[in-house]
Amino acid sequence: MDDPASLIEALAALAWPILAIVVIVLLLPTLRRVVRDRPFSIKIGSFEMTAQEASEALLKQITDLQDQLAELQQQVAVRAPVELPDGARDRSGPPPPPASWGPEDAPPQPMPVPQPPTGPPAPLPPANDGQRSILWVDDNPGNNAIEISRLTELGFNVTTRRSTKEALEELGPRPNRFQALITDLGRGPLGRTAGLDTVKAARGLGFAGTAVIYTTPAAARDRASDAARVGAAITASPTELVRMVHGTSTR
Repeated sequence: MDDPASLIEALAALAWPILAIVVIVLLLPTLRRVVRDRPFSIKIGSFEMTAQEASEALLKQITDLQDQLAELQQQVAVRAPVELPDGARDRSGPPPPPASWGPEDAPPQPMPVPQPPTGPPAPLPPANDGQRSILWVDDNPGNNAIEISRLTELGFNVTTRRSTKEALEELGPRPNRFQALITDLGRGPLGRTAGLDTVKAARGLGFAGTAVIYTTPAAARDRASDAARVGAAITASPTELVRMVHGTSTR
């Protein structure tokens, strides 16, 4: 966000998620008691989750929104104007014009800053009709039920596979019918680099779309260079994941 307009836009976009966080955080203790005392399952899209799993997935979404908000607050603090004593002039601005200047010598006036919208932020537009397919590789696809549901709402067709072998069979001779490939990083005790192997093999088949490794925060920090080497982005943020994938459909 390099200008005030972008900053205001981002603040407005986060207004409703912040409100949702407040409501959910207030309700979370009650939800946890219900989950503990009355076991039941919840269906999200085509996935069925236990109430405990759904609670943990919801907590992950809340934590991510809080992180996004904290990052934005830091950016706002950096751009906050410096308070000056009464009568003091901000010497970072231009000096006052000489008395002999005429109207034609005046510097151009800055463009007005757009005001933030008063209603809820506009949703992301649906994906383009021509490219709406995502291949998601994870040995436990139910872990991503909320993210998959969100992408489906945005108009994507999400195909899930559980292994690199299954993914490569799905890509087949037409790998670029998929606009994006999402994969976990590790699968089982012997598959700590499975996601990297999946992306590398998909690139070998000619897949040219967006590849994203979706993993834990620690792995996203530690394996960023490894992901870049195989031509993939890497993230632990559900919000960032959706943006990465959805951005490819609006270019």
